[in-house]
Amino acid sequence: MFSFSVLSHLIGSGLTHKQRSLVIIVIVLLCYIGLGALILSVMMKLSFIDALYLAVVSIETIGMFPEIRTRLKKYLAEQDLEIYTRHRRHPG
Repeated sequence: MFSFSVLSHLIGSGLTHKQRSLVIIVIVLLCYIGLGALILSVMMKLSFIDALYLAVVSIETIGMFPEIRTRLKKYLAEQDLEIYTRHRRHPG
């Protein structure tokens, strides 16, 4: 009786152990995103493509919110200051 590792050596996938691990991780990630998109499309009544976009963007930007929030606050503060000074210079 052969074990799976012996069979894989006989058949030969052409991939190293690290490459096989990477392929498995990528497949799991794609399934995770796809399942998330499916759930989003059903729950939010979106098309699958829109839900897929939302899922990908949500996963890619995890951990970026504090930086984005800081930049947004700075930008809004600059814009408010500019609007305020423009209004004070030219009333009416």
